[in-house]
Amino acid sequence: MGRGWCFRQLWPVFAGLALAVAAIGQAPQITPKGLVNSASFATDTGRGAVVLPGWLSTLFGSQFAESAQAATGFPLPTTLGGVSVTVGGLPAPLLYVSQTQINFQAPSGIRGVTVPVVVRNRFGESQPITAFVAYDAPGIFTQGGTGCGQGAILNVAPDGSVTVNSPQSSASPGQYISIFATGLETPTFPPADGVPAGGEPLSRVSNGWTYVGSPGNTPFLVPSFAGLAPGLVGVGQINVRLPEDAPEGCAIPAWIRGTTVDSQPVAIAIRRGGGPCVKATVARSGKLAWKRTITTGPENDGVKVDEVFSATFVDGESSWLIPGRPPRLGVWATAGGRSDYAAPRCGSYFNGNNSAGELTIQSATGSPFLVKPQLSGQREYVYRSALSSGSIAPGTLTVSGAGTETVGPFRTSISPPPPIEVLTDFRPGTAIGMGKALTITWRNGRQGDLVLVRLRSGYGLINPSELLYSGLAQYVPAESGTVTLETRQLVPGHFELPLIPSDRFSVVVSHIPGSSVPFRAPGMTFDATHEWEYEFQFLGLRLGGVSP
Repeated sequence: MGRGWCFRQLWPVFAGLALAVAAIGQAPQITPKGLVNSASFATDTGRGAVVLPGWLSTLFGSQFAESAQAATGFPLPTTLGGVSVTVGGLPAPLLYVSQTQINFQAPSGIRGVTVPVVVRNRFGESQPITAFVAYDAPGIFTQGGTGCGQGAILNVAPDGSVTVNSPQSSASPGQYISIFATGLETPTFPPADGVPAGGEPLSRVSNGWTYVGSPGNTPFLVPSFAGLAPGLVGVGQINVRLPEDAPEGCAIPAWIRGTTVDSQPVAIAIRRGGGPCVKATVARSGKLAWKRTITTGPENDGVKVDEVFSATFVDGESSWLIPGRPPRLGVWATAGGRSDYAAPRCGSYFNGNNSAGELTIQSATGSPFLVKPQLSGQREYVYRSALSSGSIAPGTLTVSGAGTETVGPFRTSISPPPPIEVLTDFRPGTAIGMGKALTITWRNGRQGDLVLVRLRSGYGLINPSELLYSGLAQYVPAESGTVTLETRQLVPGHFELPLIPSDRFSVVVSHIPGSSVPFRAPGMTFDATHEWEYEFQFLGLRLGGVSP
């Protein structure tokens, strides 16, 4: 029942948005930024056009096919309606073609950092576009086939029966749900290209961690199953149990935490006992942030300084949009550091979708200037501006908002202290042995501030240019001036740092306030926050004597 619903609901995504017939007489053309994830319909913000071996992608353009056609059997054809697609020179199985859209499965055999993607029909071939071969780039299918809104999610009852999650049929806290996606990691036991996944054995992926609720307050949920959905091509399925204290509402955000990047957030309806959801009251808050990043390495070419101001004004249901928890001090925690790619966004119900009008910002140096909201493709407003060197420094940083009907006018100031000075020598090429404790020291830490230390071991994925970072993180009082990571007995009689040896090791030290400056504006439900951060990135280090 559930799989049948899934196939019927997802087929419009595979089959396209229209069935118009169009006569063409020229070679196909791919639209700039026209290669997107078939579930989120988003380009990858950090890597541009992306393909993932075995997973689904969509092309937008013109003059593709003379008529709309959908594949009707398996294995999927590599020519459909006189149209074919090659990825890295390999033929791609096709699900649907039309004049303006093609849905295809990326061949499992593609390799390399980047590959060309080409469309061919009887009139010629398109200019190739270059796609990055990624390890993962998850996207969740949506019921409307737009990439945002109600997710393609099933409610799974204790008796095994399933219903489509919707405002009329909510999932209950403590209940299992199934999320359908594409762009996960390479699965075990993958089927041949164009062939549906089987059920024996199941094709699994190692990740699939899922979040439901507030970004700052929700631990990830470990799936009971994550892998290829049986009976479908290039579609992933994640089965996860909602926590008993899951927030309730009609548009609770849910998203997949990928290895290199997260999926877009989709909406899920949650109500204890199921049935029609009860819409929670709308809550509104915001965040203003000044960040100065000082990067040393990875080569011996000096120090790079970046200074940025950013702001978001957040909308959401009050059941999940709640203030973040304070950090836990003095304890090393596992940090799944990644490549810091930005995830796709959906501003209609999740984060950063409001405008507060033009912001006037006054840095520590220079004259005041305006930062205007930028409207994204997901119809949300985001503020971001690069600053001149020296803008973020001791003194007063002021932000004034002109205000709109949603977020009223405001004025708020913060006074960052001088940054800490990291005393430990982390020049590029420094070798750090794993057999002894690692101590990091600094000075000028102001009482009440915090220091966040992150240790990251980088290792390559299927793409040599793409790194996964595994490491540790710890918050400590800034006035302590030091933190030590002790060795641990990983095997009997052998003590080492609990890190992965790497010739691409990095240390990141952040100096942050112990608490942000709160402020209110008309229309806000919760206090907004005004924050500063000094971040020191030491790249190009080696851990465990690994050769570069």
